[in-house]
Amino acid sequence: MANSVVATLKHDGSRNVVYNLVGILDTADYAVTRFTDISVLRPKPKMLRLDHMFYSVEDGISVRLYWESIPNVMIFPIEGRGKADFDWFGGFTNDQESGFTGDLCVGTQGYASGTYAFTFVLEFTKQ
Repeated sequence: MANSVVATLKHDGSRNVVYNLVGILDTADYAVTRFTDISVLRPKPKMLRLDHMFYSVEDGISVRLYWESIPNVMIFPIEGRGKADFDWFGGFTNDQESGFTGDLCVGTQGYASGTYAFTFVLEFTKQ
């Protein structure tokens, strides 16, 4: 088998977007890869603001979220299980680094051997 990471657009509303992200690692860490695509959203935003996150990351790995740019800008590493609310301070947005696209990427760190899994529900506001 090989690593599998699937991002599913669950909701594309006039203002809000929800992505479900599920990954299974069984060979190595997952290389940083884009998982959102703002070009398919309607209406198309310039960028997304991360407001809420529900997550479960199996012990032994860290999942890292990045803004896609040149180079990619890490938002933060995530481990364990939980819920995070960011809208109370205005959420996380890209600082419009060089090569800014408005999309997000995911990667992992810490794979040793065996099988690891992670699941995310990410809620965004279109900007």
